[in-house]
Amino acid sequence: MSADRQLSVDTADDNKLVRTDSFTGCRLIPDCLLPKVEFRSLLQHAGATKDVFTMKEVMFYLGQYIIQKQLYDQKQQHIVHCAQDALGRVLGIDSFSVKEPRVSAEWRLPESCLEPCVICQSRPKNGCIVHGRTGHLMSCYVCARKLKKRNKLCPVCRLPIQSVILTYLS
Repeated sequence: MSADRQLSVDTADDNKLVRTDSFTGCRLIPDCLLPKVEFRSLLQHAGATKDVFTMKEVMFYLGQYIIQKQLYDQKQQHIVHCAQDALGRVLGIDSFSVKEPRVSAEWRLPESCLEPCVICQSRPKNGCIVHGRTGHLMSCYVCARKLKKRNKLCPVCRLPIQSVILTYLS
C-alpha cells in the first residue's frame, strides 16, 4: 500500500470545506485535524487527551509514540520501523524516514512557477539557477544563461551561480 498523501474534499456543516487525508485518515478542518479512531488511539497512547488536533500537536504526539515504542532504528535514528506495530498498519507502510518525507501524488507546483520569467516577462520559467545543492526557478533559460555568462549572482539569494539547468515542467 502506498503512503502517498491524497486528499478528498467534501463539505461539512456550515458549508465549510473539509478535506480527508488518506495518509493519516484525518478529517482536515481549517487549522485542525480530526483523526480516525485508529490513528487517534495511537496519539492517545502517547499522551494526547483530546479528539481534535493541530498539525503541530499530531507531529508531537506521533514523535512521542515513536520514542515510547522505540520504533526508530538504533543506528540511524531518523528511520522508523513500524511493520510490526499498529502505526505501520494505520499508515500502511513498513518503515519511513523522518528526514525524507514522501511527495504526494496530489502535490502541485506553486502558482509562481507558471508565471513568466521575472526578468524578461515574456518566456516561461524554465532556467533553474543552481548554486551548491539548491537552485531557484525564477527565470527563463535564456535570461538565466545571460546572468551566468555575466557572472551575476542569483537574484533570489545572492549566491554565485554555478550552473543553469533547462527545466521541463510536466
